[in-house]
Amino acid sequence: MCIRLFCTLVQFWYIALSCRRYSEWFLGTGYQWQLMIASMGDFANLRTAFSSVGGTNMAESIYWTSTQNNSLNAWYVSFAENGSWGKGKIPDDNHKVRPVLAF
Repeated sequence: MCIRLFCTLVQFWYIALSCRRYSEWFLGTGYQWQLMIASMGDFANLRTAFSSVGGTNMAESIYWTSTQNNSLNAWYVSFAENGSWGKGKIPDDNHKVRPVLAF
């Protein structure tokens, strides 16, 4: 389990760093996610909006933000049901990441 988690994290950071070199993709903060949700009206509207611009919609799942709560927990946003916020232990391979693009 620990080896799988370590490999998953290494793969994530390699991808994140590789993408950062060539574009402006990054893992959004909790506040940035709040702004995106507010601009779309609610969690469900943001979750399903990506296909209208040629992207892939978000799953009804939990996504990490880059906002750390303390050395062991980070904030996440849940797009399940009506949407919610929370904090969880790092790492938790049940949560997803969704990079955002600055433009």
